[in-house]
Amino acid sequence: MKLMLSSIFYSFILLSNFTFQLFSFNGNYYFEVALLSCAIYFILVRDSVGISIYTSIQKYRNTIILACILLTPFLVIGIVNWGSPAASYADYRSNLVFIISFIIAKRVIGKFPYEILLLGFMTSLLTMINWLYLYKIGGLDAKFPFPLFSIVLTIILATKLRKLWFLLGAILILAFTAAVSFFRQYWIISALTVLYIFIDVPKFTKRLRSWKIIFSVSTLLVLIAYYSYPILINFFYSDQSRYIQSIGKSVDLLNMMGGLQTDRSDSLRLAYFVYAYDQFPSLILPHGLGSKAMGDTISPWFNTYSPLSSTIDSSFIFVVYHYGYIVVLPLLLWYIKKLYSAYMVNGIMVQTTWLLIFAVPLFLDGGQLTVTDRAFWYGLFSSYIVNNFGDLPPKNCLPSVT
Repeated sequence: MKLMLSSIFYSFILLSNFTFQLFSFNGNYYFEVALLSCAIYFILVRDSVGISIYTSIQKYRNTIILACILLTPFLVIGIVNWGSPAASYADYRSNLVFIISFIIAKRVIGKFPYEILLLGFMTSLLTMINWLYLYKIGGLDAKFPFPLFSIVLTIILATKLRKLWFLLGAILILAFTAAVSFFRQYWIISALTVLYIFIDVPKFTKRLRSWKIIFSVSTLLVLIAYYSYPILINFFYSDQSRYIQSIGKSVDLLNMMGGLQTDRSDSLRLAYFVYAYDQFPSLILPHGLGSKAMGDTISPWFNTYSPLSSTIDSSFIFVVYHYGYIVVLPLLLWYIKKLYSAYMVNGIMVQTTWLLIFAVPLFLDGGQLTVTDRAFWYGLFSSYIVNNFGDLPPKNCLPSVT
């Protein structure tokens, strides 16, 4: 019970969308207050979720301190270039959360997989509750961003740990929240995550036949689609911008992939990669952190594509522009090397699916690096797919629910 309550607390205070509603004042989000609240709770309760994070940070404290030191010059460069310490610090803070979660992932997931599974599930559940709350009070925007990778990682761990009820619950939450998010990239990631389930489930079903899980997943998806369809359609047509942001842009994306004419937003997304190639010399050195202080355009180079451009449209252009190729290329080569080693352990199909999931934000979503709750889960996932964890669960895991 303490483990579950602690997972709910950390998710509610720090890792789900509720954190922004609790700790935002005058348009500013105070992450440090939320973090301090969790630290006080851990000191008082000493729960296993907090212990898993705290001991992992302690183990890698020298690496984390080094990361803070190496990241600081990019904060300083950003403040000098953009003149906004608050905007530069916001990027610095979120990027540091990503880096720390990436560093500790191997230990925290390898030694405490059940704690991370429960933490991810509660974050996912609270995300769905948050949408329902905003829907009830009429506080929803056209799009609903949330830490999607908390659900993705929950599904992966539930599969590895053979936790059927967690798996089915996470799939239900994934189907619902992705549908109402009206983000194309969330739909793509969700489809790839379901594909992963059908690929990987048979390898981790020693006590539970794979057909049972596959049948349960298929039945659950059909029931979700059947019963939620009227609600979603009504919600969908209640705001024209939702159609434009979802179906309209999805059609544009398919047209682009088919070689047909694209709309301005998709042309701009393609232009980011052309820009990264065409303007290589000007992107060798970093421009510093501060994506929200850059104004409406990255460079006059984009004027032929769109009057608006932003590094938060793509994680790839974010790291290239703000850190420079001098940093990105060595890290990319290192990551590719780790991916190759992971392919040898996880197999081509599973690893390719994970890689595609990881790559979607590189093309379509810079928010996974610039928003703290999303950065935490994206960091864990990005590290998980390149570390060789072997078979789960370890000895301290609870028995499977079958």
